[in-house]
Formats: sequence, structure tokens, C-alpha cells
Amino acid sequence: KPRARDPRSPSVSPRLRSPTPMMRILVASAIVCWGAQLVAACPCCPTCSMETCPCFQPGTAPPTTPEPKVAKVCNAFSCPTGSVLRENAASLTGESAEACCLKTCSAFTCPAGKVKRQNAATITTDNAANFEDACCLAVCSAFTCPAGAKMRKGAATITGNDATACCLKEKCDIFSCPAGDVLRTGADSMEGYDAATCCEAAPPVPKLCTGFTCPADMMLRDNAASIEGEDAAACCLQTCTKFSCPESMILRDGAKLITVVDGDATACCLPTCAGFTCPAGKVVRDEASSITGSDEATCCMQTCSGFTCPIGSILRANEATVTGFDETTCCLKTCSGFTCAAGMSLRADAASFTGFDEATCCSQTCTGFACPTGMMILASAAGIVGSDEATCCFKTCAGFTCPAGHALKTDAAGKAGSDVGTCCEKSGPMLQCNLNCFGESATPVPLPGGNGNGIPAGSIEMCRDF
Repeated sequence: KPRARDPRSPSVSPRLRSPTPMMRILVASAIVCWGAQLVAACPCCPTCSMETCPCFQPGTAPPTTPEPKVAKVCNAFSCPTGSVLRENAASLTGESAEACCLKTCSAFTCPAGKVKRQNAATITTDNAANFEDACCLAVCSAFTCPAGAKMRKGAATITGNDATACCLKEKCDIFSCPAGDVLRTGADSMEGYDAATCCEAAPPVPKLCTGFTCPADMMLRDNAASIEGEDAAACCLQTCTKFSCPESMILRDGAKLITVVDGDATACCLPTCAGFTCPAGKVVRDEASSITGSDEATCCMQTCSGFTCPIGSILRANEATVTGFDETTCCLKTCSGFTCAAGMSLRADAASFTGFDEATCCSQTCTGFACPTGMMILASAAGIVGSDEATCCFKTCAGFTCPAGHALKTDAAGKAGSDVGTCCEKSGPMLQCNLNCFGESATPVPLPGGNGNGIPAGSIEMCRDF
């Protein structure tokens, strides 16, 4: 069979098995021995051959000497599930489960009739054939008891493989009685294994309160499971469900779960605010009868009676019953702070009259009233509240009608009055007095007509008198 070619000398034919001297010379001229550090291992150098010394082809770098591999110690190895490190792992070298670990019984499945030992996770063995014996124990269910003996109860969980561990003599104490029967008293000392010998009729089961249904206003006693009874008197307790609380109290929440104690109302009821008296300045809350409590914070609300309203507002009339303690709730604006429009005057009782609009706070003054013909507005109209002739106006002579022989005075339009003496003066037809009453060359002068003395107009007497 041809010799495999040395990869370190690719130029040398692998078929050179026993070279002749000439061949060695040829080979020696084509190959070179490794470095001086390997001369001791290659005694043939510097004359060498492929058969006796490792050589390499000139022009290529010699291979480096590989570093020696350090063996790993087993105590650093992580064993797979179902195995543990060997006891001498600290002195063993290896990198595999086979070298470092031992299998435990934890992953072993025992055959029928056997159970795994309790300390299975700590039991190890190298011999697979020994696993069953090392890991398992026989149970009594696989054992056959001899005549006159019966298998112990729970045989599938009892470890053993002999009569002592697995069997009992046939005594009544291990016999299972049929339904409706129980073992006789002293069955543990009776020999036998049949119902007639070992059993007797079971005594009637006493009825316990556990299964009793109490009326709607009652509940089962706490120890109902140990009380014999078949009626409410024996099994139940009265609850607060139908308890009648006294005035100013209401039933507690969950009354159906609270039992009445000697008719004591405090067990079933809680006081409400309806019976609480609030201090001055406060009133009981509207829903007091449904609020449980008996203290000021719970039962009372502040009223406006103690609140001080700012200037321009006053307390509401019912402040003692109005709940709250702020300006919006307790106070009403008065007209004192309202500004009326031109031609209107703030009402006299503005400081105590509540409201804040023109219709409520202001009154029309005579300033804007238009008096009819023959009347004039009063000088003090701006300070007079009113809007009618009688309040705002006075009659002037301009509207007065003078009698015959009289005429309105020239200033009648601005003069207050409504009578002849105030408004009128005598009058008549105008005439020319051409008479010279007092001498020659008198100048004609128009005279007022009629003087009431009965002198005809134009008479000498009239002229003279004028």
C-alpha cells in the first residue's frame, strides 16, 4: 500500500519507500531538516530522508511546535440532569460526562411492582445493569401473601417483599364492611374475614345543624357542624334584619350577618344625626335621619347667621337657616351701590333695598318730564321723584284766560299764577289823544283804552287825566 504523503514535504513523492543512495542524494538536495531545536529528535540531520526525519521543502517556513495542551480538571465540569460529579472529580481530568460524572437514580424509571428509593437523586452507579437494584425497592402489591393472611391496606405504597412487611393475619380490623355496616367493636382482635363475623349495622347518623336552612331573618350558629338539631331554635340565631331601631337610629349595614344580643339596640343600630343638637350658627344636615354619626363635623352645617357681608350688600332675611358661609350664598346686593341713569334718582331706601338693576333701584325724576302748554317744570325738578303734571309742573299765567276788559300781562308766560290779579291787566281800544290838555302844540299820544271810570274814549277828561 502506498505511503501517505507528508504534507510538510509536498514536493516529495509519497511512493518512495526504500530510496537508494542515489535517491537519498537527490532527496537530500531537495529537502531540508527542521531547525536546530529539532536536531536532537532527528539524528539524521543534516543528511536526512523522508523515512527517518521530518523535513520541509526549502523556501517554506518550518512548522511551529504546538504548545502542549493543558488537561482540564473534572470539578469544573457541569454534569447533565440526572448525573453528579464523581467524588474524586478534583483529581480527575476530562471534559465529558463519561469521564467526570456518574448517573443518579433520579432519571431512572422503576418497573411495575417497585418504587424509587427516597434518596434517588443521591444514589449513583457506573454499572447500568445495577440501576434497578440500586435505585428501586419492591412494594407489597407485587407480593403474594400466604394462606391465612391478607395483604395490608395501601400495599402499593408499602416497601417490602415478605409476609412480615406486606401481610396481616386475617382479622376483622382489615375487613371492609359493605355499605350501611361498620366494623364491630373489638374488630382488631377478632379473627375472621367476612361481613357476618366482622360487621354490624351502622347506628343512625345524627342530624346536624349544618344542613339546616334557617329562616330569612336568622343565621346558622357558628358551631352548627357539631350541634344536633332539626329546627331553628336549635340551629339558628336571630339576626338584626327585622330589629326595630329606636328613634334617631338606623340598622347597621350587614344587619343580616349580625346577631341580636339580649335585645340590645346598640348591637343592631347606629345613632343618626337626627338626634344631634348643633351649636349656634349651625343646623343639622337635611338628610340627618340617614347619616350615621353623633358629632358636629358629621351632623352639622354652617349657616349664614354669623357671616359679615361687605358694603353694598346685606344678609339674606333667612340667614339663620341658609347653609353656607360665603358672600354668594349669604348676601344680597342692595341698591346703594347702583348708579342710576340720567333723569332717574336712587330710591331713598337704597341701602336696605335688595336689588341691582334700574327697575328695582331707581325712580323717574321730574327732570325728564315735559309739562303741557300753560305749565312749566319746577326749578327743583332734578330732586323730585315723579312723572306727572301735579308733581313736576306749575301753572303759568300763559294758560290763564283773562275776563273781558283785561289782557294777559306781558310777562305772563314765565309767571306762576292762575288768577286775574296775578296774570291780567285792564285793557280797551287804543285812541289818539290829540287834545292839548296843558297848552299849545301838544303832541298826540296813544292812550290805553278805557280806564274803568266810564269816561268815553277820546274825551277831554281822559286826555287830561293821562
